[in-house]
Amino acid sequence: MYMKTIITTGLAAGVAMLAVGMLILNPLFMKLFPEFQAVYENSTIFRSMEDPLMMLFMGYPLVLGFALAWVWNKTKGHFQGSLWQQAWQFSLVYFAVAGVP
Repeated sequence: MYMKTIITTGLAAGVAMLAVGMLILNPLFMKLFPEFQAVYENSTIFRSMEDPLMMLFMGYPLVLGFALAWVWNKTKGHFQGSLWQQAWQFSLVYFAVAGVP
């Protein structure tokens, strides 16, 4: 039961992060900062999206989703309040650990 919960939660989180990143954040940032698109399309700096190695970028949210699901399962007892309050507290801790440095 433990592994099934980690796998389903991790997969759901990974797919959600991938969808939000590709469908919402990417177009939003390309509209807000059009000069970024020219930089990303520069093939001397970045590989093209047709390169098979670029598929690894699609796997990153999935791996992160599994890792965060495992960490959440280990630490959820340390957070107080409703599920949404616990998720907010967890995301603040994750930001402090991964975002600030």
